[in-house]
Amino acid sequence: MVVLHGNQITTFFDPESAEGTSRTGQLWKVLAHHSSVAIAEESEPVLVKKSGSVDSTSNEKGKRKVIVRITCNPSEADGKFFSKTYHSSDTSLSMIFKNSGGSFLWRVTGAKVKNITETGNKYPTHGPVQYVIELWAWLILYTEPGSTTYTAVPDGFVNWADCTVKINSVSQSLWWSWTFTITNDLDMQHDETGAVTAITRGDRDLDVSLQKALEDNASTQFNAAQISFATVSIEILQNSDSYLFGATAYKGVEVTADRTRLSGLELRGQPATLTVS
Repeated sequence: MVVLHGNQITTFFDPESAEGTSRTGQLWKVLAHHSSVAIAEESEPVLVKKSGSVDSTSNEKGKRKVIVRITCNPSEADGKFFSKTYHSSDTSLSMIFKNSGGSFLWRVTGAKVKNITETGNKYPTHGPVQYVIELWAWLILYTEPGSTTYTAVPDGFVNWADCTVKINSVSQSLWWSWTFTITNDLDMQHDETGAVTAITRGDRDLDVSLQKALEDNASTQFNAAQISFATVSIEILQNSDSYLFGATAYKGVEVTADRTRLSGLELRGQPATLTVS
């Protein structure tokens, strides 16, 4: 018996020719560098409570649902490309998981992003940008598409120093951390056997927050949240990739003054729009 360690797994992805159908003869991009991967197949069986008994009837078939959860520190090429292209997309993906020896393990088809949370940290601790991704999918398969090749795993990654934060187009050089979440409404269609036949994207919800050094008494931000209800644009750049959250209303403003660290300002916003370029 061969036991795999988590550090041996590598994730690859490729857009599908039709939803649920992997392409053949393609060079698959690599979703590096992961810190955790979870692949689950769920199907809630159906039963009813049996008359005259404290127990239930026998189980009947439920509906199938495949979920992939990935936490990664994105590479500067394919990792950022994944977020920029598929964060809120009607284009479905296939994903392949291989071990470090190059052996094929699993293929997931018909995948779309349910939600993605991206985070950067500079103070009090600093580190790489992190993505936490949940995808819904059709199937887990155990065959590799024909003539498939794979991008080599790179060394580079997106670091905190590769990020820029702007409010109303003004750079915030004293930013400490930023986080945004994109949540897509996904609806699954099943056939009479319980198998998935389509995943359709509906609306999306946006959330953004940032922390920065307190440079004044924060009256502008407090007033924007409590009195004038003004909106701002908040832009997060990862290298040259821009996530512009438009018409953002502050839903929370907090000043922190811990004795052992710098005083900070946390801004929690509810954006109306998102433009990625």
